[in-house]
Amino acid sequence: MSSQRARRKRDAQSKVRIGRLTSEIQQIRDGAYPSGSSEVSRRKLLPIDYRALIESLALNEDLAGYFYDKIRVEGVPTGRDGKRIVEIARKINSLGTTPIKFDGSQLHPDCSYRYGSAADTQHPNMVVEVAWSRQPCKLRIRARELIHKSGGEIRTVVGLNFHGTWKIWETLKNQLDHPNRPHRGPVDAIVFRAVFDHETSQALFDSEGQPMITETPYVFCNEYGKIDLSQQLRLELEDFVPEGVLRTNIKGKSLRSVELVIDTLTLMRYYDELLADQKVFDENDKSEKGNKKRKRGKQD
Repeated sequence: MSSQRARRKRDAQSKVRIGRLTSEIQQIRDGAYPSGSSEVSRRKLLPIDYRALIESLALNEDLAGYFYDKIRVEGVPTGRDGKRIVEIARKINSLGTTPIKFDGSQLHPDCSYRYGSAADTQHPNMVVEVAWSRQPCKLRIRARELIHKSGGEIRTVVGLNFHGTWKIWETLKNQLDHPNRPHRGPVDAIVFRAVFDHETSQALFDSEGQPMITETPYVFCNEYGKIDLSQQLRLELEDFVPEGVLRTNIKGKSLRSVELVIDTLTLMRYYDELLADQKVFDENDKSEKGNKKRKRGKQD
C-alpha cells in the first residue's frame, strides 16, 4: 500500500509540474512572457515528466506543433563549434532531381544533396526517395542500390513511404476538404545509412563485398490516420557530408552528431501539402484529358 501511495504522490507531483510547464509554453506562444527575459528558457525534465508532457501535448496538436517547431532545443553548440557547423552546412547544396550517373546507367532521385561541388565528390551524399505508386519493397531495393553503386559515397538514403495513402487515394482525396472525415493514410519512413570506419574514412563492406547498411524505421501515421507524436526522424550532420570531410574538419563525436530533427507534426504538414497538391494535379490532369477528348470528338 505504501508503494502505491508513493506512486500516486509522484504522479500527482508530476501532473502539477507539467501543468505549470504547459501553461508557460502557452504564455510564450501567446507573447505573454516577461519582457527583457532571456530567449533561452532552460528546463531539466525528469523522464516521468517528459513522458507526461508528450502525452499531454498529444491532446493539443496546435500547442504540440509550437513546442516541437519553435521552442524546444536539445543542446546548444558553443560559439566556435557553431561557426564550424555553419561553414559546413553552407556547402551542402540541394541537387533536386538531377540524375545520378553510374557506369553505364543513371538513376533519377526524388531529391538529393551534395557537399561542395562535383569536383569535391562525384555523387550526392544524401538522397531522398518517395514511394507513392511504387511498392515499398522497391523503395528498399532502390535505397540499397544507390548506396551500393556509389560504394558508400551516397552515404544516406531517406525513404518516405506514402504507398498506403496511394492505395486509398481515390477515396481519400474526396475527403480532404471535410475536416471531420479521415483525410490521412499511413505514413512511414526508413533511413538507410552506409557504415564507415571513422578512423580511416572508408566504408565498411560485408562478406559479399557490398557496403554495410543500417536501417532505422519510423511510423508517423497508421492506417486509420492516427499520428504518433513521439516519432522523430533524426538526421545528422554526417548524413550530408563526406566521411573524409568530417574526419578532417569535425573534432569529436558530439559535432559529428549534430542533428536535424523532423518531428511528426512537421512531417505531416509536408504530407498534407503534398496531398493537396496531388489533388489539384489530378483535377487539372482530368480536365486536360477531358478537353483533348472533346477536341477529338469535334474533329471526328
